[in-house]
Amino acid sequence: SLLLARRLIEAGISLVQVNLGNNETWDTHGNAFPHLKNYLLPPMDQAVSALLDDLDDRGLLESTLIVMAGEFGRTPMGESRQTVGRDHHIEAFTIWMAGAGVKPGFEFGQADELGLDLVEISPKADPPVCKIIDYKKFLYEQKKREKAMKAKATKVIVKEIRFGPNTDDHDYEFKKKHAEKFLRDGAKLKAYVFFKGRSIVYKDKGDPVIAISPGIRRIG
Repeated sequence: SLLLARRLIEAGISLVQVNLGNNETWDTHGNAFPHLKNYLLPPMDQAVSALLDDLDDRGLLESTLIVMAGEFGRTPMGESRQTVGRDHHIEAFTIWMAGAGVKPGFEFGQADELGLDLVEISPKADPPVCKIIDYKKFLYEQKKREKAMKAKATKVIVKEIRFGPNTDDHDYEFKKKHAEKFLRDGAKLKAYVFFKGRSIVYKDKGDPVIAISPGIRRIG
């Protein structure tokens, strides 16, 4: 399969997929360690290393990216069955790359001993900063912080007091008390005179009404 893959790459095919293993299975739920040691890893190691040497000898390695991965990883702890195996693990697994300028021997990211999630916490950093964490716990803590920030955020409430050009003293005092209460409660106050229809001819009567008393000024 890998020999055919090299020939396809040499012929200019841009994407080639190779499935490793014939009758062997990598789904090692049981008897994992002897199965890997005796049947799976030796031919894989021999074949992949030969592919890298072959591409390098033909000057194709620097322009070809080799990615070796599965659809999920394996738990770091043994699976509880009759023979020791390792269960499916989607939170953390290894992807191996070579060629195309990939730095040899370089590791990016590392799971903890329990294989928890690799969470990107600073995507704008160069390179991005990731952290090993339980992703569900990360989301819970994130929502908790957002909720706390919303609770602390100051909400600006604007209250309105509307006067007319013919507002009498009793009405003025009533509105003044409401204005004082709004300001003491932390709200902003907007006071204005509303002229309706022909009342605009009494525009000069609005000046003393809109002049909020010194008492209110001291509060607001």
